[in-house]
Amino acid sequence: PFRPVRKQEQEEPEWLRGLRIVHKHWTLAVVFAALVTATTIVVTFAMKPVYEPMARIEVDPPGETFSLEGGYDYLGKINFSSNATSAAGSSVIGGSKEAWLLNLDLVAKAPLNEQFSLIGRIGGYYWKTKSAMPNASLSTSTINDSGWDYKAGIGLQYDFNQRVGMRGEFERFNGVGSGSTSGDSKVNQLTVGAVLKF
Repeated sequence: PFRPVRKQEQEEPEWLRGLRIVHKHWTLAVVFAALVTATTIVVTFAMKPVYEPMARIEVDPPGETFSLEGGYDYLGKINFSSNATSAAGSSVIGGSKEAWLLNLDLVAKAPLNEQFSLIGRIGGYYWKTKSAMPNASLSTSTINDSGWDYKAGIGLQYDFNQRVGMRGEFERFNGVGSGSTSGDSKVNQLTVGAVLKF
């Protein structure tokens, strides 16, 4: 007897599957996005934010609670001014400071449900700064500093599927800069980004 041959169904792309999950659980996605937006607004009014590039690579074994994450941060350039007095009188001298970071963190994930996970991290980082500091001759001197320190953070991750997610985190850097030259700064960082797994 004649039997019709079914065409083999093509596997659905991951991005399309992710869109379907977002459509199905749109209320959770909206709540998470609203929470992240509200936190960003509060932090924006509480402190002066810096929007700069950041890249991270995470080694995440399947089914494991802990993973390693390495990253690069450019914390931006801050300009400042200082009043200086000499025999010729007083004047205002401008200065600046830039900072770069390379970090390695131990990241722990605690699933709250199928989509949400609580994230905690602790790690170390190598920092480098370049500063233009006012000097006694009423000009600026270029100072390059570098060193090591530690950091910690906590956050929340929402997974649309096994490959695509969204993450919001707060991180505290214990120190960036040298206290004997350009100054030691404690840095608080709030990040929001996409998670792409390969």
